[in-house]
Amino acid sequence: MINKVLWITNILFPEAFAKLRGEAELRSSGGWMTSAADALLEYTEGRTQLYIATVFPLVKQLTKICGEKITYYILPFNKDYSFCWKQIRDEIHPDIVHVHGTEYPYGLSYMEACGNENVVISIQGLVSKIEPHYYDGISKRDYFRNITIGDIVRNRFKMPHFDLKKRGESERRTFLTAKHIIGRTLWDKANVWAINPKASYHFCNETLRPEFYEGEWEYQNCKKHTIFLSSMASPIKGLTMFLKALELVTRDYPDVVVKIAGNDFSTKGGSLKGLYYYTWYGKLVKKSIKKMGLKDRLVFVGNLNAAQMKEEYLQSNVFVCPSSIENSSNSLSEAQILGVPTISSYVGGIPSLVEDSSCGYLYRFDDYEVLAYLICKVFKESPSFDNLRIVDYAQSRHDGMNNAKHLFEIYESVVDMTSWHIIY
Repeated sequence: MINKVLWITNILFPEAFAKLRGEAELRSSGGWMTSAADALLEYTEGRTQLYIATVFPLVKQLTKICGEKITYYILPFNKDYSFCWKQIRDEIHPDIVHVHGTEYPYGLSYMEACGNENVVISIQGLVSKIEPHYYDGISKRDYFRNITIGDIVRNRFKMPHFDLKKRGESERRTFLTAKHIIGRTLWDKANVWAINPKASYHFCNETLRPEFYEGEWEYQNCKKHTIFLSSMASPIKGLTMFLKALELVTRDYPDVVVKIAGNDFSTKGGSLKGLYYYTWYGKLVKKSIKKMGLKDRLVFVGNLNAAQMKEEYLQSNVFVCPSSIENSSNSLSEAQILGVPTISSYVGGIPSLVEDSSCGYLYRFDDYEVLAYLICKVFKESPSFDNLRIVDYAQSRHDGMNNAKHLFEIYESVVDMTSWHIIY
């Protein structure tokens, strides 16, 4: 019987953050992980106690916070994690330890301190596979010509690449150490198999934020010839390649508008503070926009909460995911479950989210001509677009209770396998 579950996460849940700061109200409802935690607690009907441990820089020592349904442990940043993990383990005696994400070495440090028995690792992104694609579509010449003063002052122009490489090495050690790994795409399964074929791979889909399970896209209510993109601040999100496609789209649809979630990272530099945060990538994007005459076509809508993101999906004519690498894009899944027409680059785990053309179009990342053609195709065919198939497909994949049931069954199988080894 599984009574105590310990999650190790890369993010601090809103409830814990609010209590840590002494705030009475939550600033947000949290992301998909909060939804997954709620679904797990609902599925187990109070039979399971959930503990969540997170490394966070606002604490100086291991801090315990009791929430309404969850107990949180907050570890200080860059301290002796092994001591903290042993202290948490000895206090909780968890039946199962679930590490969410391999982007940071916290799960590895837990296994090195406490062993890998009854530990399961969930894949979010694969940082070791992101690193080789970080500069896809960007020439070395363009990169070096756009290095900013801020990059030099902060020694930032080499940091992303080398930081990803270092974290990728830690991720690889995590996979080699773990006995059980949870994934959700053919791509992440293949990469786990390539690194550690002895590890047991378990399949489990993700649960989305609750706001996206209601509402449905309708052509008559959308803003015609409007494209929506999620945050583009990282080079791997593919904005520079998308701009090449957009330039072609404007020939047939000069009224096209692109709305981009997140702040405009290409317009820094107007002040000393702005220069400090102005990056080579922002400068490259700014120059590309100017050269192609696309300034009036792009609107950065700022950082959005779930309800605001949902509204942007519903108002768009098409959602585009032009990334150079992804495992499974939550933004794509959110668009799909709302029935929005979607176009995505054929990279990483994305094909596992797009069963056929009725669930969205796919194109090769650097074939921006194909992307432009597909955008125009969607604009033309949208009045007759039937989104029933894509909604049903996404709702089945992201069913919260079904995913919680499947996750708990994985926990039980991990514990049973460990017990079998101990007995025999």
